[in-house]
Parts: sequence; structure tokens; C-alpha cells
Amino acid sequence: MRKLLDMERTATLIRYKASMLIPGPLQTTELMRYLMETAGLAAEEIDQLVDLRVRRQGVLANPEQRFEFIIDHAALTRVNLISDTRGIWAGQLKRLAQVAAQPNVDIKFVPFSHGFYPGQEADYHLATYEADPALHLVYVERYDEQAVLHDPKIVKRYLDLWHAQEKVALGSDQAASFLAFVGGPLPS
Repeated sequence: MRKLLDMERTATLIRYKASMLIPGPLQTTELMRYLMETAGLAAEEIDQLVDLRVRRQGVLANPEQRFEFIIDHAALTRVNLISDTRGIWAGQLKRLAQVAAQPNVDIKFVPFSHGFYPGQEADYHLATYEADPALHLVYVERYDEQAVLHDPKIVKRYLDLWHAQEKVALGSDQAASFLAFVGGPLPS
């Protein structure tokens, strides 16, 4: 996780592909807490982790960096299906709309109606650093391990996968319409 945090603070461009969960930088504190409670973490640990994650979200305010997200419809549906007594769904929709309005953030969605697409099950982050040639790193997280990949052949496969997934995703200009479609009118 330390490697991911370092990448998020130092890269010029960070791209997040999310298939099953809304990426951490976009989650509300209510969703964070719910996910951690569901995982069985202790209340004290949850408080610490939520505080760390909220501070981590501060990177999105850095105008010197760009952030791009491709989020599969399944990640939104998982939040929508929460037995919601705390307003998690409405708050999460509002957070997504607010972040999507930032000039250095692009959020795209892949609706179920698109069907199968390459790598739809993959969650990964691509970090790009200004250099000549540009330096790209890939952060992947699996059930019991995390890795930063830098082998040029592997990185190229992830860059190619990102470009293929961008082609099937709704444009960022369609994000608000898609969020309204999946969640109804956005809360004010």
C-alpha cells in the first residue's frame, strides 16, 4: 500500500480501473466504514484507516496531477445493493458527481449494456511519470498480495488494456447522465 500511496503523490497521471469496488480516492467515509465493518475490522482500526484514506483523497485536489478512472457498472451496483440505512448510496453518487466536476479528474463508466469487454474483471492502477521516454508503473492488488510492475512488456500489456477499456467506456461527458440513470436524480 505504501508503494501505491507514493505513486499517487508523485505521478503526473494516475489511471484507476475498477471492476468490483469504487476506488478509494472516490469513496465516501460512509462507504469506507461500511466496507471495513463488513470485513470485520475493529472500530479503532476503522477510525485510523478512514482517517488515512480521507487524507489520501487530498491528492485529487492537486492541479499538477491528472486522475482518470474507468469504473465498471458492477462496482456501482455493489454500493446500490447495500442495505442502506445511512444514505451511503445517495452520498456516494453525490461524491462521484462532485469529483467528476474537477478539471483534473476524468471518470468514465462501462455500463452492463456494453456486455463483455477485455479485462473487465481486472483492477489495477497505472502511474505515469514525466520523463523521456515516459515512465509507466502498474500497481495490481490481489486477494493476498500487492505488486508494482515495471517490466516494459507487462506494462505495455496494461497500457493496451487501458486503451481498449477506454474505447468501451462512456465518455466523461456522459458521467452525470449515467449516474442519474443508475441512481435517479442526484441529491443536491
